[in-house]
Parts: sequence; structure tokens; C-alpha cells
Amino acid sequence: MKNKINDLQEFIDKQRDSVKKKVRQKAISRTESNLILNGRSIEEISDDDLEHLIADEEDKIWQTMKTSGVAAIAAIFGIAWF
Repeated sequence: MKNKINDLQEFIDKQRDSVKKKVRQKAISRTESNLILNGRSIEEISDDDLEHLIADEEDKIWQTMKTSGVAAIAAIFGIAWF
């Protein structure tokens, strides 16, 4: 498990800042959606808990990007292929 975490961290470190920002924004959006679906609002969640939820979503996105191809990455960011 620790090896997978290290591999993921190395993958993240190699990415450009613009990609990191997009992943962060996507994680925030997903977290907000998940809270709404569960009948909660952002105001009800403490800052520490919110940061933890966003970090979990970021990890999921990075893991998907690492294990998926270019098409999956494009889908995450909503990029259409013509």
C-alpha cells in the first residue's frame, strides 16, 4: 500500500501546475456535488473536514489519471474529441 502511495505521489509531482489546479477545481466541484446529493451544505462542514473530503476526491482523480489513458483524462476535464 505504501508503495502505491509513493508511486501516486511521484506521478502527481511530475504534473504541471495548471493540471494540478484543474484537478483541485474538479475535486472541489465533485465534493460540492456529493454534499448536495447527501443533503448537506458546505456551511455545515468544518474547514478541516471539507479539506479532507476534497483531498479524497483529488486522490481519486489522480489515481484515475494514473491508471487510465488519455481519453479518460480528457473525460475528467470535459474535453471533447472531434
